[in-house]
Amino acid sequence: MQRMNLYNYRAEELYYAKLRLYFLFCIGIVGSLSLNLFIYLFYQFKIRAQQQLNAYLQVKIESLDQQNLPLKQFSHNLDIVIKRLDNLQQLLHRAQQSVRFFQTLNQLVPTQIYFTSIDIRSNQANFIGVSTSPLYVADFLKNLRSSADVFSSSTLISNQINQDGSNMFAIEAQLQDNLSAGTNHEPN
Repeated sequence: MQRMNLYNYRAEELYYAKLRLYFLFCIGIVGSLSLNLFIYLFYQFKIRAQQQLNAYLQVKIESLDQQNLPLKQFSHNLDIVIKRLDNLQQLLHRAQQSVRFFQTLNQLVPTQIYFTSIDIRSNQANFIGVSTSPLYVADFLKNLRSSADVFSSSTLISNQINQDGSNMFAIEAQLQDNLSAGTNHEPN
């Protein structure tokens, strides 16, 4: 007689296969949760370390800013000094032009003429003065016209003879571009 095995071994294998699958599934879930936890903790550690580094660097930046404050003030003061130096150089240049103007004027003016007013505005000079004779005024006007390096053109505006014999005059002269000035000069 033949024997028949009535035991269903396939159901048991299927049962153990399901158990293995559930076990592997649980291990996968636990592994993925632990991996996520590890990644979370790793990045939290990195963030905390970066925050501490940022705080340290911020303290260092503030201390360096405090150390650099005198340098910034020095730089600001240096800019002010440079501006003042430029202003002084411009004033020196203007002073040299004024000296040149008055030296040339001194060579052109006859000794019998004195000025009551010299008015210089941009590129025009006005001379008001007194002479002992109209001939000296004419001589001065001729000298102004002959000095092309300082004066470009000159015109007699008024010429009056006073009762005491003195001659009052007003002359307008155009200055060359290199001698343009913007100040008034009044002799004492």
